[in-house]
Amino acid sequence: MAGKYLTLGFRFSNKDFTYALMSGTKSIPCLVEEATIAFPKGYSRSNLLKWLLQEVETLLTRNRPTLVVVKRHEGRTKGLSHEERVECEATVYIAVANTGLGKVFKKVARTLAKDLGQKGKAKYLKVGLDTSVIVGYDDLTDKGRDAVNCAWSELA
Repeated sequence: MAGKYLTLGFRFSNKDFTYALMSGTKSIPCLVEEATIAFPKGYSRSNLLKWLLQEVETLLTRNRPTLVVVKRHEGRTKGLSHEERVECEATVYIAVANTGLGKVFKKVARTLAKDLGQKGKAKYLKVGLDTSVIVGYDDLTDKGRDAVNCAWSELA
């Protein structure tokens, strides 16, 4: 992997996180790796965030991505559920700073659509985007697709 242009996309929920590592270009993207990792049960919030930080730092040091993109929470949830997800998203910034790697972008669906050459509306990620250029895209979960779209959106 050394020397290649790589992007790493993240999609967080309150129970797990999904990441996608991509190389290539926007027109010829290559999905290198995608996985969903469940949060451990029974951890205090501070220990869960510490665990998450270590997981993200491991991904960063192992893969050395040029850019990292986080799918921003767009739900209408408020309160603790929303705060917990935002805390998880924030760990990526800390991990990038700790490892000294690249830039971090946070994007919503409409920004992803626009960056992938579609009209700036979220629905075009599902109806207008030609995903046939990514082997296995149709077999991914919605979270996996979000993570892939994040990584794909920042390929050159």
